[in-house]
Amino acid sequence: MILVEFIYTTCPTICQSAGAAFAQLHARLHAEGLAADVGLLSVTFDLLHDGPVALAAYETSHHADGRQWRIVKPESQDLKPLLEAFGVVVLPDPIGGFQHNAAIHMVSETGQLIGIFDLGDLDGVVDRLATIRKGKT
Repeated sequence: MILVEFIYTTCPTICQSAGAAFAQLHARLHAEGLAADVGLLSVTFDLLHDGPVALAAYETSHHADGRQWRIVKPESQDLKPLLEAFGVVVLPDPIGGFQHNAAIHMVSETGQLIGIFDLGDLDGVVDRLATIRKGKT
C-alpha cells in the first residue's frame, strides 16, 4: 500500500500542512504496527524549482526517512497524467506559486486508487489500513 500526497516545497500553506500530516501519519503507522505494510510518497509538481536540494530540505524539515517516506520529482512528461489520475488540480498563482487541492491518496498494491482522505482524517487513513490488513490475515 502507498499513501501519496502532492506538494511543492516553497508552498507556505497547504503543503506544509500536508507534510505535517504525513509526519504524524508516519509516526502513527510505526506506533500501530502498520509501517511494514505502507509506503509514503510526497510528489512535487513544481518541476522548475524543486530540485534535489529543495526536496532534501523538505525531507529533512518533515522528518521523512527516505525509505518508508520518500520525496520525489516526476519526469515532466509524467506529471500531467499523474495529476489527472489522482484528481489533483494545480493552477499557477500570481505570486509565483500554485493553488491546488490537497489530500492523502491511498493506492493499493496493484496500483489502484482506493481512497482519498482529507489531510485531517488521519484516523480514517489508519482505520482503513488496519481494515485492509485484517482482510489479508
